[in-house]
Amino acid sequence: MNSNSENERKNRAEAPTCDLGYYPILHPTCPAWVSAMQEELAEFIRNNVWLLVPRPRKRTIIGSKWIFKNKLDEIGTIIRNKARLVAQGYRQEEGIDYDETFAPVARLEEIRLFLAFAAHMNFKVFQMDIKNAFLNGKLNEEVYVAQPPGFVDPKFLDHVYKLNKALYGLKQAPHLAIARLLVRRRQALRSNPGLHLCRIWRRQIWNFADARWLLD
Repeated sequence: MNSNSENERKNRAEAPTCDLGYYPILHPTCPAWVSAMQEELAEFIRNNVWLLVPRPRKRTIIGSKWIFKNKLDEIGTIIRNKARLVAQGYRQEEGIDYDETFAPVARLEEIRLFLAFAAHMNFKVFQMDIKNAFLNGKLNEEVYVAQPPGFVDPKFLDHVYKLNKALYGLKQAPHLAIARLLVRRRQALRSNPGLHLCRIWRRQIWNFADARWLLD
């Protein structure tokens, strides 16, 4: 069993402390978790994720909650506290709050093929991660979520957030994130995705693009 997985389960099950912090909302004096939550909400503002509006009538208000995780290095030392605000998507109604939900997942065969080819050609392989990838997906439906726990505006207690972008936890979030990447890829490459061969002078440059891997 993976030791990192065991540590993650412990982090979510043990009593809250400033280091493990399963419920940091109970410990508002812990600067690490407060900073992590503020950083998450700052990304929402930067990406224009939502807008505070009066509570609409006859509309489902989806709840939200904080998910907390300790980021570990290769030897298991905590290097970062990560707070993620997620929507309680199980309250969404199909046909009203969402429509399409399909999103492709990473195929290990493609990754193995690419890594084998890179090793054969003696290429350097760089791995990257898309920060807050789901916040790039634009919503087509009207979706409202409650103000996040611990960050309710005292001047607008009866207000909720209308979403412009997808949140983690929404049924359609993976589909919208992939759709956004496909649009950007076509705008940039103007060609089919996958493995490409380009000739620049007398050198060959190979590149591999797989949005499913980036979001895995």
